Parts: sequence; structure tokens; C-alpha cells
Amino acid sequence: MRQALLLFLFLSIVNISFSQSTIIGEKYESSEIYENLDANVSEYEIFSIDVKKEDVNITSKTPFLDLYLEDLKYELNLYTDNLTVSFEKPNMPLCLGGSTNVGGLVSLTINDDFIFGFIKEGSATIYIEPLRHFEKNAPRNLFVKYYVAHVIETGEHTCGSDQVKGYKIKDDTPSKMPTTLCKIIDYAIANTYDMVAAYTDVTGVMNFNLGVLNDVQTNYRSEFDANLEYDVVAHFVPSSSANDPLDPNTGTTNASTLLSNFRNWARGPGNAGGGNSGGATGEFGVDYTMAGLWTDRDIVFNGNAGTVGLAYTPGWHHLLENYGGSAPSLKSMVTHEIGHNWNAGHDSSNTNIMYPSVLITENWNTGTKNTINTRVSAQGYLLDCSTIGPPVGNFFQSAIAVCTGEDIEFEDQSQYGATRSWDFPTGSPASSTDEKPLITYNTAGLHYAKVTSTNSAGSDDFTNYVDIQAAPPNPCTPSGGGGSGGITGVSISNISTSSTASGIYDDFSCSDIGTMDENTAYTLVVGVTGVSRIRYFVDYNNDGDFTDTGEASALFTFSGNGNLGLTLTTATSPVTAELLRFRIIVSTTSIGANGCTSPSTGEVEDYSFYFDVPQVLGCTDPAATNYDPAATIDDGSCTYGTQTWYRDLDNDTYGDPNNSQQSASQPTGYVLDNTDCDDNDALINPAATEICDGVDNNCDGNIDEGVTITYYRDLDADGFGNPGVTTQACTPPSGFVLDNTDCDDNDPLEFPGQLWYKDADDDGYSDGVNTTQCNRPAGYKVVAELTAITGDCDDDEPNAFPGNPEVCDGIDNNCDGNTDEGLLNMYFRDFDNDTYGDANVFVQACSQPAGYVVDNTDCDDNEPNAFPGNPEVCDGIDNNCDGNTDEGVMTTYYRDIDDDGYGDAAVTMDACSPPSGFVLDDTDCDDLDANVNPGATEICDGIDNDCDNVIDEGCAPPPPCDGTSLVINNITQNTYAAEIDITSDAVADNGQSILFRAGNTIDLDPGFEVVAGTEFEAEIGPCDDGSFTDPTNPINSIADPIEALSVAIQQKLQASNEVQIVIFNKWGEEVFNQPKVNATNLQTLFKSEFKGLKPGYYILKASSEKDEFVKSVIID
Repeated sequence: MRQALLLFLFLSIVNISFSQSTIIGEKYESSEIYENLDANVSEYEIFSIDVKKEDVNITSKTPFLDLYLEDLKYELNLYTDNLTVSFEKPNMPLCLGGSTNVGGLVSLTINDDFIFGFIKEGSATIYIEPLRHFEKNAPRNLFVKYYVAHVIETGEHTCGSDQVKGYKIKDDTPSKMPTTLCKIIDYAIANTYDMVAAYTDVTGVMNFNLGVLNDVQTNYRSEFDANLEYDVVAHFVPSSSANDPLDPNTGTTNASTLLSNFRNWARGPGNAGGGNSGGATGEFGVDYTMAGLWTDRDIVFNGNAGTVGLAYTPGWHHLLENYGGSAPSLKSMVTHEIGHNWNAGHDSSNTNIMYPSVLITENWNTGTKNTINTRVSAQGYLLDCSTIGPPVGNFFQSAIAVCTGEDIEFEDQSQYGATRSWDFPTGSPASSTDEKPLITYNTAGLHYAKVTSTNSAGSDDFTNYVDIQAAPPNPCTPSGGGGSGGITGVSISNISTSSTASGIYDDFSCSDIGTMDENTAYTLVVGVTGVSRIRYFVDYNNDGDFTDTGEASALFTFSGNGNLGLTLTTATSPVTAELLRFRIIVSTTSIGANGCTSPSTGEVEDYSFYFDVPQVLGCTDPAATNYDPAATIDDGSCTYGTQTWYRDLDNDTYGDPNNSQQSASQPTGYVLDNTDCDDNDALINPAATEICDGVDNNCDGNIDEGVTITYYRDLDADGFGNPGVTTQACTPPSGFVLDNTDCDDNDPLEFPGQLWYKDADDDGYSDGVNTTQCNRPAGYKVVAELTAITGDCDDDEPNAFPGNPEVCDGIDNNCDGNTDEGLLNMYFRDFDNDTYGDANVFVQACSQPAGYVVDNTDCDDNEPNAFPGNPEVCDGIDNNCDGNTDEGVMTTYYRDIDDDGYGDAAVTMDACSPPSGFVLDDTDCDDLDANVNPGATEICDGIDNDCDNVIDEGCAPPPPCDGTSLVINNITQNTYAAEIDITSDAVADNGQSILFRAGNTIDLDPGFEVVAGTEFEAEIGPCDDGSFTDPTNPINSIADPIEALSVAIQQKLQASNEVQIVIFNKWGEEVFNQPKVNATNLQTLFKSEFKGLKPGYYILKASSEKDEFVKSVIID
């Protein structure tokens, strides 16, 4: 399991008697991170194994090995040479194959400090291989164990073989396939020198080469017309890169060049190697059928650096890259490249071994199988497996225990087997010759399964058993939708499944069963998505609940999606040899301890645990000569002395007493029983159930005893019989039925369960009231007697039923829910007696009721002065009912909040008389200040006191004068100012604003005109006579404005002595006052004081005893 702290196990091998070895380990913790391993496997555990090849006892035909990975125990029944190795070298590894005690498949390659291979049990396959295969500097005694489901598949490792044209070999002509269907493939292996650096030494390279091929071997059994057994006849590791198996030698990474040069090297002179057409003259020095070159170079094919394999299709040579992948991915890759040599092309139609990129799978598509079968059958030189020896029987079974009615898949994995025969005495089918039979078991109990593998050198049996159980009790079934979160996979023991997180509940308790050991800690890996809590449950005592001590785990909380690893320690004393329900619940909220939570967002999945009890296969019949009292499962091996055997022609295990023979062993088609009364029908025997068919089914001498049926007369043919009239028969006689509940066998309408509908007024319509009984109730009819079974609105009134014409009689004649509809007039209440009615209060009647009228337009039926057409008066009432009150008769008043007699035009009220605080005037420009209104006097305070939209008019200095008296014939500027008067007959037509300003008068003579688009204004007001240009005044020739101002003051005041100087700002505030200044010093004073003033507009006033001078001044 990948964690922040990895669990490591120290393991050693101990020999015990009976050719059995044991691997034992202890845990320790480490915080080291393995980057390459993490990139290839998502969850794993690390073990330290101190193993030596010679410590594994292989002196017997089937050595036993107990493999303990911490508390987990794997009982392995092995055989040597799962992969045949004919070449001889020092330090050769053991290439082991076999099975586990629960029917699993094993492939292990073991050497000093080396274990490589897999153990497949049920739906789970675990791999174990050296950690240094992922992390090159890892210690030699560290090994990694992981589920194949946790291998990370990226799809980036591809094969380029679909672009390589195969070459034709000499003996490609098809020849007839021998009748024995097991063939030996002479296989040669070579390596480039960089493989030694990758695996430390020659032995390390050999261990890796043979370990991978040992796993690959299982993919070529029970798949094709012939089992293909690979015999490694040569193994080459160069002493240096100068001796790499390439002709010519090259350091290239080009895959095509490497493969071609390797083929040249291997085949030798005359290109004889490959396909067993020769090769002893090549560099391998032996004849071979197929050869593979391993390299640690990062090969490239057609620019694709992701290429990891290349092979001739068809052909005999292939190239394999040591790309650092996991053992199962390497197994797939090598199987794939060998498949190319067998002429199989790429197949991307689904997940299969010949997919263009490396996928972890054991699936061969049918088309690929057919291609390989054709190719193999054409190789007539291939030796039969019997040349090596007789088979070693072995098979894989998908489960050791399942529920009644479930299937178990068996797969023949016998070594050197050409044909096979299966024996499933209680299964369906009971026998088979298929490579992978699917067997259904419908009978509970322990049953044996046996394969006999045969070739021309002999045969060998392999036997195991299955335990067929009832489904485990289910304390509760979750309900609901489950939302979007859930479980994506589960791995524990031999369970390894993947699923989609959809739905609330999946029950796999009869199909996915974990074979467990008592008091053992297991790693439970649960893939989760969209949830944050998990809890698991095991019904250890099989009592149908999870409430007993130790059956519910703690509630675990987590965050994120992915694989969650938990430790599950099994109970010390669980119920054995039964299926125990194992439940996992994930949720976003709390999960109850009783195991019956139905999460709104989450999922529930059920599996089973099975605690196996050791079984002994043997003869369980005490009458047999080889009876084994210790045997718990009869394996069909019983033998007997001379006995009478009876023919069992119909194969129902019961013999014909009239057909027998004497024999010491059971003849084919004979049994010891002699109680069959019909040996031609397998359904007739003493164990059969008697059925009513006119035959003695159970061989008791009686026919149909206790199984005939009583039938009852059905005179009225309503399907119900008369209990008083009966007959006995196997099938119903004419006019008789099984039922005996008819209450009136003369009336076909009266029978049990008849549905009667009430029609009290006998109009053919029911009001839906019904009853179910045999006899007809008074006033009731059946459906066939009625026009309608519902719809009568008054079943006591014969003139009321659906479809009846409506008349004005106070009755709902047609049952449409309305009375006299379409026949009534609408009348409206006239409460105020003004002859106008209220539209909201009405009645329907045939004639006008008192207090009601035909009109419905009154807007106030409580006010006699309110009705349509009444003149509107100012009285607060909508007199004319037009939706408005006093419209057109009210006066608009304006709010006068400051009580100055002037109103605010923005705040109005319509009324008949002035409301308090309102006036008729609307000219106030500030209704919050009583001193501001059109009647106020403008003062210099920054406020528009008189509401003329001009602030402080007259307070600012007058504009400069254009002259004393002006006569304007043509308008050339915007503003004209004269001290005394202006006379003009000009046309104002410049599209701007024109202002005439004069001290006394402005005369507009005939001819004066203001053209549209031009604004004209005339006003009486002073102007500044010191600002206009006077050509005769010498002051205008003075360039310095301060000097010019000083001279102008002296001339105006005609003063040479003291004057008073006062300066005002634009607000009229005094900012400077000098009461006595010598007129000759004015220029000095102005230059000094003007510097202290802020830039802006000012008014300067100079005065003497004789006169006064006023001038506007702008300070820059």
C-alpha cells in the first residue's frame, strides 16, 4: 500500500518435512518514497525476503510452498519447469507453476534473492517482483507486492510492428497439424550489454528474462488449437557492448535497425535461423523456432519514442525494451510481440493482448486466435510436447465457494497437456473436454472437480473441490438513489473488482467471495469518489445482522477521491465453511453501526467472506476397498471387490435390475443400484417425484398416487366450479375447472369476485359505487349491463344522467356539474337602488330576483351618487364610475413650507380648497428660506434672493465700457457697454448671445432685428469707464499695468498728496484698507500689496476729498 510510511516485511524460507517450504516475514516501517514505482503502481506493499534457491524443496513431483506475506498465507501446490529451460548456465532460477489450495493459478520464478511472478485467486491477481526492477539502487532483498488492478496504465508504451513487413521463411508451406495438440516452441533469448547494468550481473539478467517468460507461458495455454509450451534453448548475455548481439554492431536506438541487425546476428550465414529451419550456424549455436532480443535502450520507431516492442509479422524475431514497467505490463508486452511472430496483427476493437499499446489483459480476440491457429498448424516441424514427457495436471478455478445456481469457470493450465477430460459429477455439465468450461452447481455441499491431462507420453490428474452454499442472510436492503458518489473498486484477499459509482446498492455476495483466514490482518483497498465516510461490516456468526461485537468497523472519515487503504483484521472464531456477508458503505454523512444506512449520496456494496476448512479428497464409501476414513470429499476414486453392477443406460445413477454383470471395478455405464423401473428415462427412478402423467415416476409400483387433481363442474362456463359436483383427473375434463367457489352455477354473471355497480334509479348509469361479491345485490348491475360505470350525479333521480338534455327545472339533468346551465340569465345586485348593479355580486335565475338588475357597471353599490354617467362633482367620490375621483374639478396647489406666500413648483397637491401649507403660487426657488422668493431684494450674500436665476447681480464690478455713447449699425461682438446710452438699428444674426448695457438709455431704432437662433438681452447698468480705450489718453501708452493704474488714479482724483485705497474680493469683503497713501507712492504700494493677494478677481476703490475712482483688477 503506498503510504507516507511503507510497511516492510523481513521474510525468510524455512524447510519442513514432506517437501514443503515456508516463507515467513515481519513488518517494519520506512518513510522512503519510490518515484518510479509510484508512477507504475498506485497501491503496493514492500517486503524483505531472504531467499535462497536451494532452500526451496523440489524433490517431489509437486513441491508445496507456504507463502506468508505478514499474516496472509498462500498455500501453493507447485511443479517445476512451468517454463522449460534446456540451456545450462550457473545459478539457473526455478521456473515454477501450479495452483493454490483454493484453486488459484501460480507462476513464480525463484532464485537467490529473487522472486518474480503472480498468484491469481478468484478475481484478484497479485504480483511480486524485486523492488530494484523499479528502483535500480534498491537493496536486493526488497520486493514489492501489488494487485494487478492497481497498476497504472498510461497507454504511452506502444508497438510499431504493424508497420514492419514480415519476411518469408523457407518452411512456411502449411502442413497437416498432428493429432496431438501440444507443441514445443524452441525459444532463444539475447540481451544487449546495457541489460547487465540494469540488472547488476548476468544472473540478474537471466532471472528477469526467464521470470517474464515464465509468466507469459500461462497466456499460451488453453487458448489455441494447440497448447504452446516454450522451451528456452539458448540464452545470450554479452561480456561488453562490443559483443552486443547485432550484425553489424551498433549503438543505435532505432528499433527497426536493432531488430534487423539482431536477426542477422542470430541467423548466421545463409539466414538459416528461425522457424527451426536452422540456426546452429548462427551466434546462438542451436536451432531455434523463435528469438527475442532484450535491450535497455530507449528505442524509437518512426519517430515514436514510446515504442517498447517490435516484431516481424509473421516471422521469428522480436525486439523487447526494458522500459521499467510492472511485471503484468511486461507480460502483456512480450505476449503481444510473440503474437506478432505468430502472424497476429494489431486489434484495437476492444481491450485485448494485440491492442497497439500495452494494456494489462489476458484476453485474446477470436480473430487473433484463428490467425495464430492457422500459423501454428503450418509449422509441421514443431515437436509434440510428449517428447519432453507426460503432462503435469493443473487448473485454475474462478472460485472455491459460490451460491447455489452460480457458475464457476475452470481453465486447464496443465503443463505439456495435449487433450483433457473434466469430471464434475454434480455440476452442469457433468463432464467436458473444453479448455475453459463454465460449470453451474445447483446442489449445495462439497463437490470435487478433476481434470485429466493427456499426451502420448501419459496422463496426469489434478483434483480440487468446490463448496456450494446458500446465499448469506441479508439483514436489510438499502434503498434510494445514492446520488453521485460511490465505490469504484474493492480489493481484499482474492477479491479485486472495479465498478462505476452509480446506484445505491450492488449485491455481489454470491459471485465475489474472499477466501479468508481467521485472526488475520488484511489490507482492504476501496476506490471512492464523491464521498467522505466509510464503514465496513462482516456477519461473522452468520445470524443475519451486523450488531454482534466486532462485526462493525469504526467510522472512518477522509477527503478526496481515489484508493483508500484500511486494515481489516478478521475474527478469531468466525463461522467456517459458510458464506458470511461482507458489506461496505460509503457516504457523505454519518453511517450507522447496524449496517443498514441508505446514504443519500453514497453507495452500498455486498460481498462474502469464506473461512475455508481443510478438506481431504478421497474415497468416502466404506464398502470400497480403498475407503479413506479421513476423506471429507469423495473424489470418484473408490475401487471395489467383485460385485454385481447394473446397467444405468439413462445415466440417472439407478440401475436396471434385469441387466447386470460381475466386476471388481465399476464398468462404464453400470452402477451398484438396481432399483430403476425404467432405465430408458432419466426422469424415472426411485428418487424422482411422482407427477400426474399416467406414469410410475418414483418406481413404487403405483401410478399418479396422491397427485391426481379434483375438478368441479362449471355449468355456466364462468370459470368457477360447483363445489357439489366433482371428478378426479390429471387434466381438467370438459365442463370442469379447478375452482370450487361458484355461488350460482346457473348464472354466468354470478361468481366470486364479480364486480357490481349500483344503478338505483335504473337509468343505465352508475355513480361509481361498487361492490365485489358473488351474488347480485339489489339495484346493482355488471359492466355489460350499464351504459357507463361512473358519471351518474344523482343515482336517485332517473332524469339525471350524462347526456340527458338540460332543462330549467333545478336539476343537473346532464350531470355536467351544473344545474340549468345555458338556460339562466345573469342578474346583478343593486343595493343602493340606483338601477346600476354590482358586477361582483350576481345570481343566475330564470327570472329577475328582487334587489337585482341586468346592469353590472356600478362602481360603488353602497353609494347612490356613484354610477356611470353621473356628473363628476368635487366631493371625494367617483361620481361617474370612470375610475377617477374629482377628475377635472380640482385646483393645483404648491407647498409653501417657509410660509413666505410663494410655493414650490416641484411639490403639488390637487384639491378643491388650499390644503394647509400650500398656496396657488409656484415661483419660490427655495421653499426652505422665507427670505428667498421673487419678492425679495437681492443682496450680496452668494444667494439668488429674488429667484431671477442670477446671484448677487449688481454686486460684482461693472464691465468695461466700450464708450460713452454708442451707435451700433453692425454687430461685430457679443457685448456692448456704454456709460450713457446705446442706439442701434443693426441685425443680430451671429447665432450667439448679444448683450447691450447702458447707464441711462438703450434705443432700438427701426431696422433693428434679432434673427432666429440668436439670443439678445438689453439691460440698464453702469460700466467701468476706466477700461475702454481712449486714443487721446496718454495712459493707454503705458506698458506696465500697475504704473498705468497709478497714473489713472492720480488723473481721476487730481490729487498729488494723500488718497485712501480699499480693495474688495469678489464677495464684496474688504481685504485691504490704507486710509492715507501719498499719491506718488501708489505704484510702490500696489507692487508690494498685490503680491500678497491670491490670484483672482478684485475691486479697487481709490478716494480723495474731491472724487472717487473704482476699478476691477485681476491678479494672475
